[in-house]
Amino acid sequence: MPLEYAGILLNSAAYGKIPTGRPGHESLLNYEEAGGRYGLVPCYLRLEDINPAARECIAYIFYNGRFSRAVIPLPSVIHNRAIHGGRANRLKLASLWNNGVRIFNLQTRFSKWDIHKILSRHPTLSKHVPTSLPAGRKALTQMMNQYEDLILKPCFGSVGRGIMRLQKNGGVWRLHYKPNRQTGQKKQRWVTRYLSAQDLTYSLGRMTKKEPYIIQQTIPLATCGGRPFDIRMTVQRSYGGGWHLTGMFAKIAPSHTFVSNVAQGGSVASVLETLSIALPHLDAQVLIRKLQSFAQQIAEALAEKLPHLADVGLDVGVTEQGQLYFIECNGRDMRYGFEQAGMIHEWKMSYAHPMGYARWLLDLSKLPPLGLQY
Repeated sequence: MPLEYAGILLNSAAYGKIPTGRPGHESLLNYEEAGGRYGLVPCYLRLEDINPAARECIAYIFYNGRFSRAVIPLPSVIHNRAIHGGRANRLKLASLWNNGVRIFNLQTRFSKWDIHKILSRHPTLSKHVPTSLPAGRKALTQMMNQYEDLILKPCFGSVGRGIMRLQKNGGVWRLHYKPNRQTGQKKQRWVTRYLSAQDLTYSLGRMTKKEPYIIQQTIPLATCGGRPFDIRMTVQRSYGGGWHLTGMFAKIAPSHTFVSNVAQGGSVASVLETLSIALPHLDAQVLIRKLQSFAQQIAEALAEKLPHLADVGLDVGVTEQGQLYFIECNGRDMRYGFEQAGMIHEWKMSYAHPMGYARWLLDLSKLPPLGLQY
């Protein structure tokens, strides 16, 4: 089988580190290994280096033991691993797709509110979605009257940035958050403020005015060693186009906060071990099978509404009773959690599945149209 190009679309920051072999949290050598498995040559490119008119691009290729830039034919299949803002970039991506370039995970950042609406309208998944509203003073008052524990998160935030927790203690509300300002400290500390309901709606109105937020009922997460945890599940399409659960690991919050994101100080651990310790009254293996089925259902439900979806990271919460709740969807899943958890097979497969899907899309493009007679 002749080798063919498969594009990996990166942001400029990651692209600039390609000569090191490890731009950000991506493992290019894992892409190379997976490409060899499927007869593909991974090429790493930026959107601005694509010339649609000439059907060519400037890309990094691994050759003779090093990454070198070259002008190559534009790959007909591209895995998007970048976040592209701005109308011009979105139009260019749409134009490439309309001209036959199959870009999967065309969109990598989704509004948390849009994802909530999709799943809350699903006939079976809706009961696993916490009550949520777009942030605003009226919505905040409504949710504060209904619940005594709330989470506020930026609609387009990632890795736990900007998230806040609001808890009622007697007649006073406690707001726990990390200030979004420069203090000269390498690591910003979490802050707790005590406010009346009236002062709170005014303060939060100002804090959330700069970007859209979502207000959410706090999920009563199970704890491991007194620390809440959730489950990160990587779900991907592979050769044949079907969804596969690549793997999962537990994300355990540090002792000083409720946020489990690794970027915020959370730690990673085996799901089986974490569930066995945290929920000894439940069968961990049965719960893992439920998690596997749950993740696949979510991916399939989202794919029905979000075109070109092929690679997502899902955060799922588990309660003390073993109930499952959807937390959020990540369109650019950071796979390094598998590496940190010592799950090397799953880490490598998180690169192999997208390459398998790229191979399948290429093979599909070579099939004759249905009904064509020879």
